[in-house]
Amino acid sequence: MLRSARKAKPFARFLKDRQGASMIELALAFPVFILMLIGVIELAMLMFIQVAVEGGLRQASRFGITGQAAGEGVTREQKIAEIVVDHAQNLVKIEPSDIELLVYKDFSSVAQPEPYIDSDKNDGPEFKEGKDQFDPAVHDMNGNGVWDADQGDTSQGAGGSGAIVLYRVTFDWEWLTPFFAAAVANEKVNLQAAIAVRNEPWPDNS
Repeated sequence: MLRSARKAKPFARFLKDRQGASMIELALAFPVFILMLIGVIELAMLMFIQVAVEGGLRQASRFGITGQAAGEGVTREQKIAEIVVDHAQNLVKIEPSDIELLVYKDFSSVAQPEPYIDSDKNDGPEFKEGKDQFDPAVHDMNGNGVWDADQGDTSQGAGGSGAIVLYRVTFDWEWLTPFFAAAVANEKVNLQAAIAVRNEPWPDNS
């Protein structure tokens, strides 16, 4: 009995020994802390890029609404794209093709689908090709002859005097660290910025 008690004492001392406990706790908590820190940095950069691109759209729209010429050999649309790309500060790749300029008849039409006749109201509100009725003479708001989920007219560029124009850019932001991308199971996130403005009235010099 005495011998068993003696054998139990070293094991009991081992259980009571707290040396190195802090290192074990740090080893368990450190990966979680690093992931949280990286997440904060990643989300902060994402918000910064979003704000920068939105700022670029605002600056581009301020130029676009005036109708002024961009310079010799440069169109208004090219200058608008240049302003947006410059505001991205080379932190995200934005091509001129990523920037949309859509013209509408009024603000209530912005980003709205073209109208159509819903032949079967029980099959949902989405347009069904071959089932719902689309009359270009009545429903074609942008004049391209087909039904569109966005009735904005892309053929008018930045629009004429007094036009309602939606400036919209869609782009992908790639996470800075593969570690965070693996944690969220996505290498990049799709972002969009948009602003709708009315062009200033200017004389018709045609």
